[in-house]
Amino acid sequence: MQTEKSLLKFALEYLEAITNNDIERLLLSPDLKVTYNGIKTTLAGSPVWGAPRRIPFRQTFADPETGSVVFFGVITNTTTRHAGFAAKWWLCAIRLKIDNNEIVEIEEIATDSIFAHFEKNFWELRPNLAFNYPLAERARSTREEMVEIVECYWRAVEGNIDSYDIPFHPDAVRSECGTITTDAKNFPNSARGDFTKVTNDGWRWDVVNRRYPVIDTDRGIVISFVDLITTGQTNPDFLPCIVAEIFKIENGLLKDIFAVFYAGENRSDW
Repeated sequence: MQTEKSLLKFALEYLEAITNNDIERLLLSPDLKVTYNGIKTTLAGSPVWGAPRRIPFRQTFADPETGSVVFFGVITNTTTRHAGFAAKWWLCAIRLKIDNNEIVEIEEIATDSIFAHFEKNFWELRPNLAFNYPLAERARSTREEMVEIVECYWRAVEGNIDSYDIPFHPDAVRSECGTITTDAKNFPNSARGDFTKVTNDGWRWDVVNRRYPVIDTDRGIVISFVDLITTGQTNPDFLPCIVAEIFKIENGLLKDIFAVFYAGENRSDW
């Protein structure tokens, strides 16, 4: 079984491989499987790889019980300017699965597009330190309880339970691709309000392929990867999505939510 330290070291080598554009130090399984936005590819075969690269925003989470480590952050090919024809910025979620001291699975999800109603440029993003801090013992939940809380959230996204039954914290904040989408400009509703407002038809999806690579009871963190499949009740302007989402759970309530997604017709193939 991997330790948290060893998993984080695997993540370090992977991120250093991206910035150096050099995979020589990576310990890889002969049965390695790699996907980029749901499509099978080869190691270092996605657009986030190349020279030069730097990673100005990093936040990494590990779970020894699953042998998984997940990175959220921003990768760029520019060292001199934020914008311009040649400047590329990707908001990424990268999942590594470690077995027998080798990387056996790599799942990269990335977007290089800022949606029209989102405000934050990727170079402005910073880690949410709330995800790093441990909870007081009294505020913690079990692994099983935490998964059930997130499952409740996904069931509400599907419209299978009353959205008033989602266990939101009164201070709940949600962000999508770095832009806060609760009680913010262009997003006037609370976290619950996104579900309850009549005009929001975009919350009715099929949520499939639900996975939980990281569950950290000390910090109250659950990371979930899912596919959102459009239905007859989904806003027709929306595309299917592959989503990686961090949930901070305190006292059994959803307090902070951070989502990274790729929008397109691909499925995650896991």
